[in-house]
Amino acid sequence: MVSNTSSNANTPASSKTASNQFTCGNPKSVDHLLKHELKGNCTDVDVRNFTDAMWMKQANRIDYESAEWKNFTKRVKEDEIMKENLQDYKASRKEADLHVPFISLLTRITDLFHEDQAFKKRRKPLFHALRNTVIGDSDESEDATPSQRKPNGVGVLDIGTAGENTSSPDSWRNVVLCMEFKMPTATGSSISGLARDAAQSISHELSSTQSPDLPCALEFFSSEWMQTAAPVGQNLTSENSSINQEDSSMEGKLANWDDARVKIPSSDYYWAVPQSDTQVSVHSEGERDESENELSHRMVQLSSYALEIFHALGNRIHAFGILAVKSQLTFAYFDRGGAIFSTFNLDEMFDELIKFIVAFSVLDATGLGFNAHLQPPQGAPCESKAALSQKELSGYTMTVGNKQITLKSLRDHRYGLVSRGTMVYFGHIEGVDDIVAIKLSWQPCNRTAEWGFIEHAKAKGCPDDYLVKVHACAKFEDLALSKGYRSHFLEKGIELNYEDREPRVLVSERLFYIGDLPSEALAHALWYIIRGT
Repeated sequence: MVSNTSSNANTPASSKTASNQFTCGNPKSVDHLLKHELKGNCTDVDVRNFTDAMWMKQANRIDYESAEWKNFTKRVKEDEIMKENLQDYKASRKEADLHVPFISLLTRITDLFHEDQAFKKRRKPLFHALRNTVIGDSDESEDATPSQRKPNGVGVLDIGTAGENTSSPDSWRNVVLCMEFKMPTATGSSISGLARDAAQSISHELSSTQSPDLPCALEFFSSEWMQTAAPVGQNLTSENSSINQEDSSMEGKLANWDDARVKIPSSDYYWAVPQSDTQVSVHSEGERDESENELSHRMVQLSSYALEIFHALGNRIHAFGILAVKSQLTFAYFDRGGAIFSTFNLDEMFDELIKFIVAFSVLDATGLGFNAHLQPPQGAPCESKAALSQKELSGYTMTVGNKQITLKSLRDHRYGLVSRGTMVYFGHIEGVDDIVAIKLSWQPCNRTAEWGFIEHAKAKGCPDDYLVKVHACAKFEDLALSKGYRSHFLEKGIELNYEDREPRVLVSERLFYIGDLPSEALAHALWYIIRGT
């Protein structure tokens, strides 16, 4: 087994803590930051390895060598409706014309699979062509995405009941597959692999003239944006967040903490990522030393959809995507360590598309990317309507140590893909009457947990009154990146570029932001700090 090769060496310094999170609505700055986060954390693999990895730790894994599977794939390829959909897709001459036939293609594969009695199914996913629709952006919804992304297509879990209209998704919470469609560029007809999909260098001189037949990589590096500075006093800083402060007094907070919500800041705010640090290394399987190519804008766009999936509810461990450039398809896997891509020719390897789409009908909740340790209210399964109809994890429970905790009110939620994805809730824990603070985050496995420092301070004689009281803490090592989807590649000796992370939970006494204290209490607090007592 080969362990992760990037570790701290290839991980940007800002990605080693929670400080690289952004809270912006500017799509261009989101793209810029994603390039910064994905630098050195992407790997291009063979498509057969990609689809095989989806079945890691699945009890009902499909045997691709079985007679039942071979008969099914033969039926799919000979199906007249399938042939018609495939012909319509290949005949499309405009990007907008690609959406419907490709979605129809995926839907037909799913329909044929569910008609076949030889396989066990868990669910029937739905696929939608969105045609520039902002998911969750309606007058009735507060779930508008921070970057206002408009995916070309999505695969969702059917959370409707009998008689309900499930023709279009209304939230990123039930999206399990995001899709982007592009027409091939004049020089991109022979694109093979992610490294070659980056047709133009991201580190290209911004002042140079862009070739008319290379309209891909630098469109978001417009000179207008690059010369625009954030409003004075509004540049975001580390760990910047916006928290509801409707109640100005401590008493008000104690009385109304259940109603607290994190507010999405204005789209006028964005991160000013250093412009000189934009190159993203993408290493091909077996050619890692030779490939120093850049992640194309197409992939960054797909990555931004995964970011929305991660942030929508906070209970995801990974997400999947498809980039369709006519016959060149790219499968994508995203987690807190980065991304794994695989590009192949649809005409030559149509079986791999069948494997990929069928998996969404069979994988368990963990395989789809849901955190099984977070249990929805009333014990509903992760992919049920009860679990996906909420905007927060309020009411969710999980076991930390030997105690059950209940999440109640979201206080902070950090954005980011290759990041800790930190969430802070107020809630309850067994055996404690007071409201507690619950921090959930994806931390590097080789880093000392916060409670380790607290225990060290106690061992050195620091009085308990000077330390935060910890009620419970846990590392969920079973969800470490190296033990999930990525373990398939590691067991084959394939090097992956990422820093291994695992979800950790810290349950402590609730503390208040010092700026929220009443003026009299604030004066006393500052005086005690100055005196050092």
